[in-house]
Amino acid sequence: MHARIIPPPVSDQAAATVLAGGEDTGGRFSLIHVHCLRGGEPPLHRHHHEDVVIHVLQGELAFRINDVTHYLGSGATVLVPRGIEHGYALRSDTADLLMLLTPAGAETCVGSFHESDTSIEHMVIAAAHHGIEITGPASHLTTSDTEHLLTSAHPSPILPGIDT
Repeated sequence: MHARIIPPPVSDQAAATVLAGGEDTGGRFSLIHVHCLRGGEPPLHRHHHEDVVIHVLQGELAFRINDVTHYLGSGATVLVPRGIEHGYALRSDTADLLMLLTPAGAETCVGSFHESDTSIEHMVIAAAHHGIEITGPASHLTTSDTEHLLTSAHPSPILPGIDT
């Protein structure tokens, strides 16, 4: 097993390292480290084939699951079953996330974003080819939205995180 650095798909504000991919795990799971700068967040999306576990190694996120936003800090973990719309906006300048996807397969989608066409149309088509549906823009939470959500989001007793 070996680590592979995958440059960001469309933005120079995120990088993913596949620590273990489907070829390493017999297709059972993939494990990815994501380093993200504010503005490099993924678009709102849902995985049709994988369950996703995201662990916040460092940083603070406003993490949206369907229409509810949760605030997550270092040490928080969230489980997103397949088919559930999700996305996040950074509340800190940077964040490091550990993502476990089961079964494996979605990690190959990231590599397909590195072709010469980096348009949103290409991203939507490439993601769909891997069973990922783009459902909204990456900028689903602007700075003013994030400030508003700091006082209006529904904190989750299930998800450990930071105080708002």
